[in-house]
Amino acid sequence: MSENNTAVVSRNYQNNFVPNGTKLNECQFWSKVGSCRHGNKCAKIHKRPTRSKTVVFWKIFNNPIRTYYGRGPLSKQADIIDDSNDGFVTIKVDIDENYLKSETDRLYQDLFVELSLNFGEIDGILICGNFNPHIGGNVLVKFKDEKTAFRCYQSCNDRWYNGKPMFCDFSPVQYFEDAICKGFSSHGRCERGDKCNLIHPRRPNPELHRTLISSQRDYYKDKD
Repeated sequence: MSENNTAVVSRNYQNNFVPNGTKLNECQFWSKVGSCRHGNKCAKIHKRPTRSKTVVFWKIFNNPIRTYYGRGPLSKQADIIDDSNDGFVTIKVDIDENYLKSETDRLYQDLFVELSLNFGEIDGILICGNFNPHIGGNVLVKFKDEKTAFRCYQSCNDRWYNGKPMFCDFSPVQYFEDAICKGFSSHGRCERGDKCNLIHPRRPNPELHRTLISSQRDYYKDKD
């Protein structure tokens, strides 16, 4: 390349490389919730941890409403479709709250007992009750330490639950309280509905939760 051509290239060159130590523009919802509405198309950074105390199980809780992002062929069925939600197309179905409560308790107990006995102490389980595609059905399990979470991650991607394959990853979520929608947690409803990017938790029966925590404490106390 001649010197003249080199000069032209130098003048037109824009350095798009990021220097070491530069703080990247991270997606706040991915960091706080471990899930993002835009997925891989998000313009911001999704940092995927290689280790964490929290493991996310994708779509393991059955979502009673099938929600579609964008307008699919079902949008022609106006009698069962509500498409007023900014591009979300939701099939209107009757929600049986008693059934959902029993499913929540069943999943919570199954996961708590299986994971605690086989891998180690659990600090908390968060079931995502949202009806949107990117959060709904996910379950976050936070262990007492990263080694326990690693053993769970290694073992559970080759397993099945409730007739479905299990898929899990390390989650960036460190604090459940930051991931939870405060309005939904306090009042049981959220004005943003399916557009909310925070978790609408489905909580187990309080007595079941206390029993599992107490049993885990006694079990690991005896092992020590």
